[in-house]
Amino acid sequence: MTSSLFQATFILYFVAGKQWTKLPPVTPAQIVACRKVKKLFTGKLDAPVICYPPFPGNEANYLRAQVARISAGTQVKIHLLLSYFRIYIVC
Repeated sequence: MTSSLFQATFILYFVAGKQWTKLPPVTPAQIVACRKVKKLFTGKLDAPVICYPPFPGNEANYLRAQVARISAGTQVKIHLLLSYFRIYIVC
């Protein structure tokens, strides 16, 4: 994972007319823990994530860690795809 995952800012907008909500920064421990957790979201960002193994944070932290994982996986796949095509276009 690159350091850009920890520097990105994500903002949520649930209901029209309500305020935007900024997600908290993610920690490496939260990313490692969220890989082991299979938990559905409740929609309440301040709700605790009750699961085993325990997750270090609330639902906002869990959502932010999942978004970081998804965006990292997407960037890696696109990078591999582009490098694959560059190799075959040059040859």
